[in-house]
Amino acid sequence: MSPTPFLILVIALISTNSLSQHLFIVNEHASQIEKSAFTVRALGQNYREQNATRALYALRLGYGFTSRWSILVSGSLSNHHDRRLPPDLIGHTHVGNQTHYYTQPIRRGVDYPHLFNGVYVMSRYMIVEDAVGGKPFKLGLYGEWSAVETAHDDAEPDLMNDTGGYGFGLVSTFQKSRFAAGVTSGYIVPNSYFEMQPDHSGGP
Repeated sequence: MSPTPFLILVIALISTNSLSQHLFIVNEHASQIEKSAFTVRALGQNYREQNATRALYALRLGYGFTSRWSILVSGSLSNHHDRRLPPDLIGHTHVGNQTHYYTQPIRRGVDYPHLFNGVYVMSRYMIVEDAVGGKPFKLGLYGEWSAVETAHDDAEPDLMNDTGGYGFGLVSTFQKSRFAAGVTSGYIVPNSYFEMQPDHSGGP
């Protein structure tokens, strides 16, 4: 049985009873968690890819160590990828006594099972909390690390769902009345992905 209906219900119930200063759906804002406070956040994302519906569900726990430093830990599952890379992802041709390898076009709209992606950790430290033109402005440093090891056949710089590795950068939030905007700029170093599959000649 697919976990999708149950997760949608849980996310809806949690979202109905939650309050937030800034409503950023996927990206984090620069505001900090209160000192010694815990937070729980449910994330959901759906989109169409040809005839398939892609879904991502995540649960994010946060804790404020100080008024400026906090940590976030997330676990997610999705049906974006399979357990292994497609067996025909790598093709080859022979030219004389040389073999030339190439990547086949990515297959779209393939049905994949819901799989646990892995654990994602982000730590934030707010370095600026001021007012620009009388409006609140916040700027923070962040570092992130991911143990995601999904069989990703399409490169995307997303440590929470698509690749393992680490990263760092700046996150800023500007608020005017009921409107808030955030800008995140960072650098990601992905891990290498490998798996053992028989090659075209039957070897490892």
